[in-house]
Amino acid sequence: MKRILALAVVAVVMFAMAVNAAPTILSFWEQDDPSAQVVMDVLIAEFEKANPNVKVERSHFETEDLRKNFAAAAIGSEGPDVVFGPNDNLGVFVPGGFIYSMEKVFGKDYLVSKFDANALQASMYEGLIYLLPDRNGNELCMIYNKKLIPNAPKTMEELIATTKKLQADKKADYGIAFNTVEPFFTVPFLGAFDTFVMDNPSSEKNAKPTLDSPGIGKMFAYLKGLMDDKIAPRGVDYGAAEGLFKEGKVACLINGPWSFTSYVDAGMSIGIARIPSVAGKYPTSWTAVKGYCISANTKNLELAKKFVDFMTSAESQIKLVPAHNQIPTVPAAMTSDAVTKNVLLSSQTEAVKYGVAMPIVPQMRACWDALKAVQADVFSNVIKPEDAPAKAQKLCLDALKQMGITVK
Repeated sequence: MKRILALAVVAVVMFAMAVNAAPTILSFWEQDDPSAQVVMDVLIAEFEKANPNVKVERSHFETEDLRKNFAAAAIGSEGPDVVFGPNDNLGVFVPGGFIYSMEKVFGKDYLVSKFDANALQASMYEGLIYLLPDRNGNELCMIYNKKLIPNAPKTMEELIATTKKLQADKKADYGIAFNTVEPFFTVPFLGAFDTFVMDNPSSEKNAKPTLDSPGIGKMFAYLKGLMDDKIAPRGVDYGAAEGLFKEGKVACLINGPWSFTSYVDAGMSIGIARIPSVAGKYPTSWTAVKGYCISANTKNLELAKKFVDFMTSAESQIKLVPAHNQIPTVPAAMTSDAVTKNVLLSSQTEAVKYGVAMPIVPQMRACWDALKAVQADVFSNVIKPEDAPAKAQKLCLDALKQMGITVK
């Protein structure tokens, strides 16, 4: 009987020890590219080594699946501790109360001291920081064919003069091309006319479209003028504009960092620069970030905090840079060799530095649709550029009304 009791005691002790030794699980959902996932796993292994009683379980989702599945899980008080993805997720996660404010977790002073100011701006919703930015990009740059233009023109005036010479020498048909269908490729030029699409762009409650600003008409007039003067082709979508560039029929192309390697792989000698200034004022590229959010349902807040702080450290970002080829968000990483010695990256830094955060509030959807319709009318000579602001604002406000959004 004593032997049985002794064995029972040993079993209980061993079970208790096993329970105590069980690692704390940190659930991590991400939306990232395959190459970056490989580096993420390396970083996770480093984090686990430094925290032996922790196991990070990474699960991959594509963009829409991540948003949908996390929202569904969060409603049921379940789901991961940490989520990684694009900042436009905030438009769903914050109103739903699904994530912590990072200012509450870390304190605003710490975040401001750690991260680039532009990246933090893109990580805000309703005036608070909800995401730790890991990389900044999605910006539009000017890509130029070095065979036709050895050095990047700093001004549009210089580009126009160069284009006319190339045309006279029959070396190119146009100077610059861009997708004339989607307004994403034209809105950077608003910066050259001191105009933006809305007031309070990071607040769903207070965002107010300003498409009736005179600068909207001035931008469309300028771009239409480029087409009228044969500096830029008219009526080209993304594929057509890119095709002209690859064929050597256009000297420069407005496109983003996702496209750079395809031109290099095609055997082109390219340069990358900020979009040239217009009458002394630069267009401003719109930027977006990817980063980490902490679930409001996490039962491991301190561990989640430690994890996301580690994943966004300068050392971690430097290791990730070659995998995603975007600009990191911690100054020490932004100025590291991983960026400065990578021509495709270092040439983006100016566009990102002077960029503006792309609005992620629901009102932006109405702005995009209105701009697309009016842009098509202007570029096809259906309406005059000066009539574009009023029409764009009306279309936008009508769409918002249908969406049930009241503009204050």
